[in-house]
Amino acid sequence: MKYPLVSEAGYPFYPQALSVRAGEVDQLASCLEKLVPIVQRAQIDYLNDPAATNALIVDLVEQYDTGWVYSAGWPGWSGCWSSSPRSSPPSASRPRRA
Repeated sequence: MKYPLVSEAGYPFYPQALSVRAGEVDQLASCLEKLVPIVQRAQIDYLNDPAATNALIVDLVEQYDTGWVYSAGWPGWSGCWSSSPRSSPPSASRPRRA
């Protein structure tokens, strides 16, 4: 079966999208009015220049030392930010659990 990817339409969807239960929107409205613009700005900032965030993620993974491997070659592939969303990650830097 062939189907289009959301990323092919120009929207870099990441699987951990933020969401709110429909029944809680009104209850959380005042918080969401403050939070949503912050998240939107952060996403735009990351798309414009992901280098600092990617470096921080790689550094924190090394510091936490939980067995998860995440090298500098992985961040450019792992989101939908790469030029080829169907490409494979660098095999030498593929995340794995120890």
